[in-house]
Amino acid sequence: MYEQNSPSRRRFLQTVTGLLGLATLVPLRRVFARAPTPPPKNGAHLVVVTVMDGANRTWSAQALVGDDPMVAAKYLKLANARGVEHPGLTAWFYADCVEVGVTRIDCPYDYLNCRLSVTYDGADVPHAPSSKPGGTVDFWRGCRMPPIRYGKQVGWDASKIDRSLFPSYAWNESQELWAPDATRDYTFNGLGCATTRGMGEAGERADIGYMPQWNMAFLLNPSDETWAVVRRADDHCGKWRAVYFSEPETGSILDRTKVPEQTCFVPQSQVHGWPNNALVPYGGSYDGDKLIPPELTGGADGWAKVVSACPNIPNGAHLTAYALLSAMVTGTARDRDHASFWCNFPLFEMNPRTTLREGVTSWTVRQFGWCIRNIFLGAYVSSHTQYFENELNHELEIVNRKFLNGNKYGIMDKYVTYRGIKGTAAEGWMGMPTWQQYYVSMTMDAIAYKRPEWRPFAKYISGLPMLFFTRPYATLGAVSQVFILDPNHHMPDSWDEILYRSISSYYGYNEAEARAMINVTSAAEAYRIARAMYARTGVKWVGKYEKGVCDLHGNPLSVDAHTVDFTAAVVAAYNAGAEGSDEALRYIENLPTKPNFKTNQKYHLVPRPRS
Repeated sequence: MYEQNSPSRRRFLQTVTGLLGLATLVPLRRVFARAPTPPPKNGAHLVVVTVMDGANRTWSAQALVGDDPMVAAKYLKLANARGVEHPGLTAWFYADCVEVGVTRIDCPYDYLNCRLSVTYDGADVPHAPSSKPGGTVDFWRGCRMPPIRYGKQVGWDASKIDRSLFPSYAWNESQELWAPDATRDYTFNGLGCATTRGMGEAGERADIGYMPQWNMAFLLNPSDETWAVVRRADDHCGKWRAVYFSEPETGSILDRTKVPEQTCFVPQSQVHGWPNNALVPYGGSYDGDKLIPPELTGGADGWAKVVSACPNIPNGAHLTAYALLSAMVTGTARDRDHASFWCNFPLFEMNPRTTLREGVTSWTVRQFGWCIRNIFLGAYVSSHTQYFENELNHELEIVNRKFLNGNKYGIMDKYVTYRGIKGTAAEGWMGMPTWQQYYVSMTMDAIAYKRPEWRPFAKYISGLPMLFFTRPYATLGAVSQVFILDPNHHMPDSWDEILYRSISSYYGYNEAEARAMINVTSAAEAYRIARAMYARTGVKWVGKYEKGVCDLHGNPLSVDAHTVDFTAAVVAAYNAGAEGSDEALRYIENLPTKPNFKTNQKYHLVPRPRS
């Protein structure tokens, strides 16, 4: 028999599609001898996946697939010749690709370090470069390996781009594909990949935004070249292993409402102190089939400890929009399934019962901004739209109850933190990172446009950037941290006092300069004080003053720093109808120094037309 029927519960997991096909794959080395298989008839194609593990045991799975990439995957477990199932490896068969991955994450390492072969109608199919020398694929390094495509291409269709699901990008502009000065920091044609932990030369993060930098190039200039970059990044995102934890019997996403309370995707929690966690991490080393518990490494460089040798674990505070654009553009089963996994990750990054009670607002404000984006898009482009639709409505009830009109400053952060010198005991005033809430505003610009029930919340949080326009000190809007609590956890009732504490700590204003700045009567006076402060502290500033407008603090030329996330938040406030946003928008539109967005448009928002 070619075809193995799926168990009755195997009803989900649909993922497939792409472009790029063989363009990014390497020639397959024949690692197994086999007799050629004649192609099946009646329009079906036989796909056979075979692995030989570290102990030379052979396991395989095979299925018949058709030609329609919209058809759901056939999910099968690999088994040996006697029908004994592999302890971890499974395969998802689609019309245009097959994916092999791990569902039993406590699977011994000897079973996961494999030589891999795939045939399509009896012909060998190339697969992506292995993660280890010698032609082996180390599934420990990723829950799911990049798709193995049969040479079929699923192209892009610009007409499928639903712009109503995005912030108000500058759609009439384009973005160049190449960023030559970033090639040392980023992969995939120089445009970036979230598997790099570091930032760019000037602090830029190609992956951080409502859409990553490489997605923006396609959105604003759809072409085979820009689509290839999107597809390469999405095809390789299986390296983010925790995202692809799946339900072993179905291969589908885990249902947050049905798993044990302690189920969590964070490795530290899997290893320490979570005895009821349904997920047990694989890793470490093995003696034959005997599992030796994984060791934790890292931490010395300031990064959180991770399970040994497998650092590719995202977090909600830097959650990249992998796989979301592809699902929208192609609509194939494979892409919609991948979107489901990425949209489900925020609900499992921490304790799912906590997020069930408190939503993704349970964590940091930046984390809310990226996580709610994935949940929102999941309601439209994933293979589990109703699941994410329910969660989106659930989150609205939580944020309205917890934050709407919570304070007069429009601040939604739950965890304000001391700002102190690194490595010392932090003392002084506690504050909220303004730029994180500006991220939220940008995300809410998309959600509130598509979902009117979210507009009151979007309008409420838009109040924060508007406070910088109540006097002629809009130049301070790019301040990174607003201090709102004193050491006794008392919040001043005066915005002037909050701003005084903020700029004294963050920008280095002395008392006289700070008091003078918050009492200015013109933008020209604000510019004079700022210019003098920069000169006194020896910090370079290219800010200018022209026609009643003073440039923002920081780097006015940057397309990826606090100046542009502040201006994006002002545009979002205008789109939400926040009080004072008309005047604020005119101010930022007249800034003397404007960044050149031609290589990075992800923060370039423009006002939506008023009806």
